[in-house]
Amino acid sequence: MLSSTLRSSAKALRPLRAARDLSYGFIGLGRMGLPMALNLQKKLPSVDADSSVNVFDMNQAALKQIAADLDPKGAKLDVLASAVDVANKSDVIFTMLPEPVHVRGVYTDLVNNLGDKTNKIFVDCSTIDTQTSIECGEMVAQKDASAAFVDAPVSGGVVGAEKGTLTFMVGCNKDKQQVYKQVEQLLQLMGGRIVNCGSQGQGLAAKLANNYLLAVTNVATAEAFHLAEKLGCDLKLFSDIVNSSSGRSWSSEVNNPVPGVNPATPSSREYAGGFGINLMRKDLGLAIDVAKQSGSSMLVADKTYEVYKNIEKGDQYQGRDMSVIYKFLQDQDK
Repeated sequence: MLSSTLRSSAKALRPLRAARDLSYGFIGLGRMGLPMALNLQKKLPSVDADSSVNVFDMNQAALKQIAADLDPKGAKLDVLASAVDVANKSDVIFTMLPEPVHVRGVYTDLVNNLGDKTNKIFVDCSTIDTQTSIECGEMVAQKDASAAFVDAPVSGGVVGAEKGTLTFMVGCNKDKQQVYKQVEQLLQLMGGRIVNCGSQGQGLAAKLANNYLLAVTNVATAEAFHLAEKLGCDLKLFSDIVNSSSGRSWSSEVNNPVPGVNPATPSSREYAGGFGINLMRKDLGLAIDVAKQSGSSMLVADKTYEVYKNIEKGDQYQGRDMSVIYKFLQDQDK
């Protein structure tokens, strides 16, 4: 039986349908994009019974993985040969790409090769700088005034992507608010909370400011637990104190850096999985860039960036969750 949310979603999506069924695209099947695309494929029939999902990624292993993991009761899934093929065969296209250069490159390619379909909706979930996002939106609008570009970066990490509990921070221009309503229904299939942040680019503005706070808090949390360890504290007890006191944060409670304090965290799996330290460094760099562009003073930004950059150089920390900073501090004692 459909939940009330999905029933309302189904009703909301019906006006989107013309004489043909809608087709959805997903470009970028990395650690976040793959589980997001799988949730979309799994849940789409609840709101659009005859829908299909077209996917593409440069990584052939990712394409094999999504084909192996798809839900047989979900929407029809087609693996296509290029991002352009996905865009031309889809009405709503989601992108989840690593860096600004990739987003700009993909959207330049898509815009230059758009087919005859009109009223396309592009939803970019990548974490990039606001200026690149706005420029991509302008490219789309100049090519086809009927098309829409929405930024919808996410928070919640790989676990949130897998569970379908992501928070989406959406930026959509006022003249495209009907598009926002349509996109919101689709994002509900991949997330637990969808926030309308304002005009296009504002979703990323909120995401970058939030991730700046996360980057700083992550370092401070590792330092605090390392200090407590050096002072002889029981770290499980210290964790209980912190998480019921003013020092509480996502980094201390949900993603605790000390192995064994929380068995569900990457630190308890030798820092495997989670949000990579390289990705945190990237997001911090983006936040610093937009801070400089906006004239915002950042007192600890450069020092924090230096911490991530230096730790990332160590082979034993590369590819590990960002909470591996705690292990780095321990290693400095040896």
